[in-house]
Amino acid sequence: MFAVSTFYLSRILGIKVISDSQKTVGKLLDLIVDVNDIRPKVIAARIKISGEVKIIDYSSISIYKQQGQYVLKCDLLKDLEIPKENSMFLGKHVLDKQIVDMNGRKVVRVNDLRLAVFINGTYTIAVDVGVEGLLRRIGIAKPIKKMLKPLGLRIPSQLILWDEVASIDYSHAGIKLSKEYTKLLRLHPSDLADIIEDYDRNTQVAIFNSLDEERAADVLEELETDVQLNLLGSLTVEKAADVLEKMPADEVADILEEMEEEDAEKLLNQMEKETSVEVRELMEYPDNTVGSLMTTDLCPIGHHGEA
Repeated sequence: MFAVSTFYLSRILGIKVISDSQKTVGKLLDLIVDVNDIRPKVIAARIKISGEVKIIDYSSISIYKQQGQYVLKCDLLKDLEIPKENSMFLGKHVLDKQIVDMNGRKVVRVNDLRLAVFINGTYTIAVDVGVEGLLRRIGIAKPIKKMLKPLGLRIPSQLILWDEVASIDYSHAGIKLSKEYTKLLRLHPSDLADIIEDYDRNTQVAIFNSLDEERAADVLEELETDVQLNLLGSLTVEKAADVLEKMPADEVADILEEMEEEDAEKLLNQMEKETSVEVRELMEYPDNTVGSLMTTDLCPIGHHGEA
């Protein structure tokens, strides 16, 4: 039996937890991490003991490998009360969820998680978004690797370092996302728009609501019409109007023309008078006319058509 320095989450979920005397004390259900660190540190383990689920202090747990199998050894079953706001269950909240690959500028699915054991604790260091992670989950990665080896083939590894991803959909767990959204703000508005479109409606709203008005306006311009309408509908009339005021008048006119007339009127009434007049003028032109294609940003209000 020897201590491991790195391991995949999928390899230890569901395995037995043993005591110093080699007696089985329970089964590991999940690992819980502190999300305050750049790389989340494991602080607790969710273990089923005699039919009861308990949260145990992880500092008393060690991971070993014996005859190719992982073994979890627990010196002391010490209950731990975890802070809901800053903690996260790796299996429940991350595994199989969508995250943003910051380098690839795309949304990917977490197939597995790579953890590393250091002197000061165990940390989540990378996410596996590749086929190998998926095969590992269903227990056939090793047999397939053996089959491919004589052919000179291998399953490509697709690991992304934890600090190079942004995790979004944790709102249900009460986790603060300010750090994750800060990462997203590095992206170009068009990249961020593509990412938002890949998520479900609730997550789209969560990301969009984290943006300031200037950034929100830049991103809104890049989104598909149905997503624009969904996001604007999630805001108060006041905030939606503030965001639209930061956009070119012709873009705003295009969006409002896709809305119910009553909703569009509410937004126009909330906007500053000068902006509202600009947008209303553009909306009066039928589609495909010269007037509908021009932008009032190029000529002052009240001087359209003057030499």
